Amino acid sequence: MAQLSNQRWYADAAAIGAALTRARTVRSIEEPHLAPWLSAWAECAAAPALFPSVDRRCDSFSQWWNRTTRGLTVANLGLDPG
Repeated sequence: MAQLSNQRWYADAAAIGAALTRARTVRSIEEPHLAPWLSAWAECAAAPALFPSVDRRCDSFSQWWNRTTRGLTVANLGLDPG
């Protein structure tokens, strides 16, 4: 997490909601585990895809992995490389 933000919290949903109630603006990345609460507190952007989409169904993980990583040198983690 330290690579993504220099400020990090750990709290339950009620504590986070209380802390954000007076914020003018809150932006976040969509997070499936926080979906019931996060959309009420923040403007949520779609989470970045780690791998490109595969154009057809794969019958195994290995097949998917080979197709999705073909030509890929770095996964897109949504991090600024600089």
